[in-house]
Amino acid sequence: MRLPNIGSLFHFDRNVRTHDPDTSHAAAVLTPMRRNTHKHQLLEVFDAALPLVHSGRLGDCALNAFEASARAELPPHSCWWKRVSELKRDGLIVRISTRPDPRTGTDREAYIITDAGRSVLASTNGSK
Repeated sequence: MRLPNIGSLFHFDRNVRTHDPDTSHAAAVLTPMRRNTHKHQLLEVFDAALPLVHSGRLGDCALNAFEASARAELPPHSCWWKRVSELKRDGLIVRISTRPDPRTGTDREAYIITDAGRSVLASTNGSK
């Protein structure tokens, strides 16, 4: 059995499937992030870590995906690594270094929030 090309089924930049109705496509563009989703919670954690930049300790404020998920208190099986990957893909966080994963000791990418990420938070937090 031949599997379909997954790239033709989804618009990954909008988190919507190609065969979804026009209303879903319009909503995906208008509401890129909702409050209290795992992505939003992770972005808030990256934002909370940012003040350390101003103390001259940029590396201290970078978090790997596991650290961010732990600080956000996300459930272990919530696919937090995918949400962090989506934040990176969307330009809301950026990789600046690596940090050891506290569970394994192996280096993992570490991220900080971008200006775009802070803008998204400001727009979503302003609409409480």
